[in-house]
Amino acid sequence: EGTDYFNLYDYRNQSVISPFFNNQKDKFLILLNSNARPRTLFKEFYGERLKAIKYFSNVPGFDLYGGGWDKTPRHPLHFHYKKYVHRVWRGKAGDKMEVLSQYKFAICYENAPYNGYVTEKIYDCLAAGTIPIYLGAPDIKEIVPDNCFIDFRKFRNYSELHNYLLSISDKDIIKYRQNMLHFLNDKSTMKGMRTLAHEILGI
Repeated sequence: EGTDYFNLYDYRNQSVISPFFNNQKDKFLILLNSNARPRTLFKEFYGERLKAIKYFSNVPGFDLYGGGWDKTPRHPLHFHYKKYVHRVWRGKAGDKMEVLSQYKFAICYENAPYNGYVTEKIYDCLAAGTIPIYLGAPDIKEIVPDNCFIDFRKFRNYSELHNYLLSISDKDIIKYRQNMLHFLNDKSTMKGMRTLAHEILGI
Protein backbone atom coordinates (compact mmCIF):
# COMPACT_ATOMS: atom_id res chain seq x y z
CA GLU A 1 0.00 0.00 0.00
CA GLY A 2 2.83 2.43 0.73
CA THR A 3 4.05 2.38 -2.87
CA ASP A 4 0.56 2.95 -4.24
CA TYR A 5 0.06 5.76 -1.75
CA PHE A 6 3.01 7.82 -2.86
CA ASN A 7 2.58 6.95 -6.52
CA LEU A 8 -0.98 8.23 -6.37
CA TYR A 9 0.08 11.59 -5.04
CA ASP A 10 2.74 11.82 -7.71
CA TYR A 11 0.06 10.90 -10.23
CA ARG A 12 -2.35 13.49 -8.84
CA ASN A 13 0.25 16.23 -9.19
CA GLN A 14 0.36 15.49 -12.92
CA SER A 15 -3.16 14.40 -13.91
CA VAL A 16 -5.62 14.28 -11.06
CA ILE A 17 -8.49 12.55 -12.86
CA SER A 18 -8.17 9.00 -14.09
CA PRO A 19 -9.10 8.07 -17.69
CA PHE A 20 -11.97 6.06 -16.19
CA PHE A 21 -13.73 8.89 -14.32
CA ASN A 22 -16.56 9.10 -16.87
CA ASN A 23 -17.10 5.35 -17.14
CA GLN A 24 -20.73 4.29 -16.91
CA LYS A 25 -21.49 3.47 -13.26
CA ASP A 26 -23.82 0.53 -13.80
CA LYS A 27 -22.80 -1.38 -10.69
CA PHE A 28 -23.89 -0.61 -7.14
CA LEU A 29 -21.20 -1.07 -4.48
CA ILE A 30 -17.63 -2.31 -4.22
CA LEU A 31 -15.11 -3.00 -1.49
CA LEU A 32 -11.56 -3.28 -2.81
CA ASN A 33 -9.05 -4.39 -0.17
CA SER A 34 -6.78 -7.31 0.52
CA ASN A 35 -7.45 -9.85 3.26
CA ALA A 36 -5.08 -8.46 5.87
CA ARG A 37 -4.53 -9.07 9.56
CA PRO A 38 -4.79 -6.09 11.95
CA ARG A 39 -1.60 -5.35 13.83
CA THR A 40 -3.63 -4.55 16.92
CA LEU A 41 -7.26 -4.77 18.01
CA PHE A 42 -7.08 -1.23 19.36
CA LYS A 43 -8.46 1.41 16.98
CA GLU A 44 -8.57 -0.71 13.85
CA PHE A 45 -11.05 -0.86 10.96
CA TYR A 46 -10.19 -4.24 9.46
CA GLY A 47 -13.01 -5.70 11.52
CA GLU A 48 -15.39 -2.98 10.35
CA ARG A 49 -14.69 -3.96 6.74
CA LEU A 50 -15.69 -7.52 7.61
CA LYS A 51 -18.90 -6.29 9.23
CA ALA A 52 -19.69 -4.42 6.01
CA ILE A 53 -18.99 -7.56 3.98
CA LYS A 54 -21.32 -9.58 6.20
CA TYR A 55 -24.19 -7.10 5.79
CA PHE A 56 -23.82 -6.41 2.08
CA SER A 57 -23.22 -10.06 1.18
CA ASN A 58 -27.04 -10.29 1.17
CA VAL A 59 -27.45 -7.20 -1.01
CA PRO A 60 -27.59 -7.55 -4.80
CA GLY A 61 -24.92 -5.55 -6.57
CA PHE A 62 -22.19 -5.73 -3.93
CA ASP A 63 -18.79 -7.06 -4.99
CA LEU A 64 -15.58 -7.68 -3.07
CA TYR A 65 -12.17 -7.53 -4.80
CA GLY A 66 -8.68 -8.06 -3.47
CA GLY A 67 -6.01 -10.64 -2.78
CA GLY A 68 -6.19 -13.36 -0.16
CA TRP A 69 -9.94 -13.64 0.25
CA ASP A 70 -9.88 -17.26 -0.88
CA LYS A 71 -8.47 -17.88 2.61
CA THR A 72 -10.16 -17.45 5.99
CA PRO A 73 -10.48 -13.79 7.08
CA ARG A 74 -7.43 -12.95 9.15
CA HIS A 75 -9.19 -10.94 11.85
CA PRO A 76 -9.25 -12.93 15.11
CA LEU A 77 -12.78 -11.77 15.97
CA HIS A 78 -14.29 -12.33 12.52
CA PHE A 79 -12.49 -15.40 11.15
CA HIS A 80 -15.86 -17.19 10.87
CA TYR A 81 -17.05 -14.68 8.22
CA LYS A 82 -15.60 -16.74 5.38
CA LYS A 83 -19.08 -17.77 4.21
CA TYR A 84 -20.03 -14.12 3.69
CA VAL A 85 -16.79 -13.40 1.87
CA HIS A 86 -17.31 -16.41 -0.40
CA ARG A 87 -20.65 -15.04 -1.65
CA VAL A 88 -19.25 -11.75 -2.92
CA TRP A 89 -15.53 -12.20 -3.67
CA ARG A 90 -14.74 -11.66 -7.37
CA GLY A 91 -10.98 -12.19 -7.25
CA LYS A 92 -8.21 -9.67 -7.72
CA ALA A 93 -9.12 -6.45 -9.47
CA GLY A 94 -6.50 -6.42 -12.22
CA ASP A 95 -6.65 -2.77 -13.23
CA LYS A 96 -7.82 -1.33 -9.92
CA MET A 97 -8.95 2.02 -11.27
CA GLU A 98 -10.89 0.56 -14.17
CA VAL A 99 -12.75 -1.89 -11.92
CA LEU A 100 -13.45 0.75 -9.29
CA SER A 101 -14.83 3.15 -11.88
CA GLN A 102 -17.70 0.77 -12.76
CA TYR A 103 -19.41 1.32 -9.40
CA LYS A 104 -21.55 4.13 -8.01
CA PHE A 105 -20.27 3.66 -4.45
CA ALA A 106 -17.23 2.19 -2.73
CA ILE A 107 -16.68 1.21 0.89
CA CYS A 108 -13.53 3.13 1.74
CA TYR A 109 -12.20 2.42 5.23
CA GLU A 110 -8.73 3.27 6.45
CA ASN A 111 -6.83 0.76 8.56
CA ALA A 112 -7.10 2.95 11.66
CA PRO A 113 -8.59 6.29 12.80
CA TYR A 114 -5.87 8.87 13.26
CA ASN A 115 -5.94 12.57 12.39
CA GLY A 116 -4.19 13.19 9.10
CA TYR A 117 -3.90 9.48 8.30
CA VAL A 118 -5.47 9.46 4.85
CA THR A 119 -4.13 6.88 2.42
CA GLU A 120 -4.71 6.37 -1.28
CA LYS A 121 -8.10 4.73 -0.76
CA ILE A 122 -10.31 7.81 -0.88
CA TYR A 123 -8.25 9.44 -3.65
CA ASP A 124 -8.56 6.30 -5.78
CA CYS A 125 -12.34 6.57 -5.49
CA LEU A 126 -12.38 10.27 -6.36
CA ALA A 127 -10.09 9.77 -9.35
CA ALA A 128 -12.33 6.94 -10.60
CA GLY A 129 -15.53 8.99 -10.19
CA THR A 130 -16.87 6.57 -7.58
CA ILE A 131 -18.46 7.99 -4.43
CA PRO A 132 -16.50 6.88 -1.34
CA ILE A 133 -18.23 5.76 1.83
CA TYR A 134 -15.47 6.86 4.17
CA LEU A 135 -14.37 5.81 7.63
CA GLY A 136 -10.97 6.75 8.94
CA ALA A 137 -9.28 10.03 9.78
CA PRO A 138 -11.47 12.00 12.22
CA ASP A 139 -10.34 15.22 10.52
CA ILE A 140 -11.10 14.01 6.98
CA LYS A 141 -13.31 17.04 6.29
CA GLU A 142 -10.27 19.27 6.68
CA ILE A 143 -8.53 17.30 3.94
CA VAL A 144 -11.31 16.31 1.52
CA PRO A 145 -14.54 18.38 1.29
CA ASP A 146 -17.49 16.58 2.83
CA ASN A 147 -19.58 17.06 -0.33
CA CYS A 148 -17.24 14.61 -2.10
CA PHE A 149 -17.89 11.54 0.06
CA ILE A 150 -20.39 9.84 2.34
CA ASP A 151 -19.33 9.89 6.00
CA PHE A 152 -20.09 6.49 7.51
CA ARG A 153 -20.04 8.04 11.00
CA LYS A 154 -23.42 9.63 10.26
CA PHE A 155 -25.17 6.24 10.23
CA ARG A 156 -26.11 4.10 13.20
CA ASN A 157 -25.83 0.81 11.32
CA TYR A 158 -25.45 -0.72 7.87
CA SER A 159 -29.18 -0.96 7.31
CA GLU A 160 -29.44 2.80 7.68
CA LEU A 161 -26.50 3.32 5.32
CA HIS A 162 -28.01 0.92 2.80
CA ASN A 163 -31.35 2.74 2.80
CA TYR A 164 -29.55 6.04 2.28
CA LEU A 165 -27.61 4.68 -0.70
CA LEU A 166 -30.86 3.47 -2.26
CA SER A 167 -32.42 6.90 -1.76
CA ILE A 168 -29.70 8.77 -3.66
CA SER A 169 -31.02 9.93 -7.02
CA ASP A 170 -29.12 10.07 -10.29
CA LYS A 171 -29.17 13.85 -9.91
CA ASP A 172 -27.54 13.53 -6.48
CA ILE A 173 -24.84 11.26 -7.90
CA ILE A 174 -24.07 13.76 -10.64
CA LYS A 175 -23.73 16.48 -7.99
CA TYR A 176 -21.33 14.37 -5.93
CA ARG A 177 -19.20 13.78 -9.01
CA GLN A 178 -19.21 17.47 -9.92
CA ASN A 179 -17.96 18.22 -6.41
CA MET A 180 -15.26 15.59 -6.82
CA LEU A 181 -14.12 17.11 -10.10
CA HIS A 182 -13.98 20.55 -8.55
CA PHE A 183 -11.81 19.25 -5.72
CA LEU A 184 -9.52 17.26 -8.00
CA ASN A 185 -9.04 20.23 -10.31
CA ASP A 186 -8.26 22.64 -7.50
CA LYS A 187 -4.46 22.73 -7.48
CA SER A 188 -4.46 24.58 -4.16
CA THR A 189 -5.53 21.34 -2.44
CA MET A 190 -2.56 19.36 -3.72
CA LYS A 191 0.18 18.44 -1.29
CA GLY A 192 3.69 17.96 -2.50
CA MET A 193 5.66 14.79 -1.96
CA ARG A 194 8.01 16.55 0.45
CA THR A 195 5.09 17.68 2.64
CA LEU A 196 3.57 14.19 2.64
CA ALA A 197 6.85 12.56 3.55
CA HIS A 198 7.22 14.97 6.44
CA GLU A 199 3.67 14.42 7.73
CA ILE A 200 3.59 10.65 7.33
CA LEU A 201 7.17 9.54 7.79
CA GLY A 202 8.52 12.42 9.83
CA ILE A 203 11.39 13.14 7.43
